[in-house]
Amino acid sequence: SGAGNYSYGTTATLTATPGEGYHFDHWTNSADAVVLGGATINVPVEGNETYTAHFALIDYTVKITAQSRGELNTGNIFTTTAHIGDSWTVTATSIDPVRYVFKGWSDLNMDNPRTFTVVSSPIEAEAIFAEADEVSVSATASPAGSGSTAYSGTGSYTPGDLVTMTATPAEGWKFKHWMPLYFQFIVPARKFSWQPVFQPLPGQAHTS
Repeated sequence: SGAGNYSYGTTATLTATPGEGYHFDHWTNSADAVVLGGATINVPVEGNETYTAHFALIDYTVKITAQSRGELNTGNIFTTTAHIGDSWTVTATSIDPVRYVFKGWSDLNMDNPRTFTVVSSPIEAEAIFAEADEVSVSATASPAGSGSTAYSGTGSYTPGDLVTMTATPAEGWKFKHWMPLYFQFIVPARKFSWQPVFQPLPGQAHTS
C-alpha cells in the first residue's frame, strides 16, 4: 500500500503485505536496484518512480515418523522442507500385524493412510503402535456330548502366543478332525473358536 500521486520533495510511505504462505523479501526500484529497508519504507519523491515488493515462499519443516513397532511407506523418518499446499499421503504399517496394531498418530488423528498438507505451520507427527489386546480362544466338541476339549494356557492370549489344543473323545467315540484342521496355532489378532469333530466307534450308535 502507499502507491499514489505525491508532491515533489515529499516522502511516500510504502508497505508490502505478504499473502498466506509467503514472507516479504525485499524492494526494488524501476532501475531494478534493491531498496534497503523492511516491509515498510519511506522514500523521497523526486520524480516518477516504480517500486516493486518481492515475496518468497515460507519454508515449513515436515517430520513424519513411526515408532519402532511400525514402518511408513515414505521411510520410517520422513523429513523435508515444504511450502504451503505441498502434500504427501503416508501409510503406517505394523512390522508384526499379529502382535502390534496401529493406534493412531501423535496428534490424535486416526486416518491411515493419511494425507498431510502444509497449511500455515510446520508438520510433525508420529505413527503410534501398541500390543494387540488379549484374544479369547475357545473350543467346543461336535456333536455335543461326543468329547471334551482342553487347551494350553487360560483361554485368553496375546496375539502371537502359541496354543496347543487337546480333544478327548467320550466313551464310544473317536476323534476325527479339528475345524479348522490343526491343533497347534499362533493366536491371531481377533477372537477365534475351534471345534473338534468326533465320530462313533464302529458298532456304536449315537443320536445328536
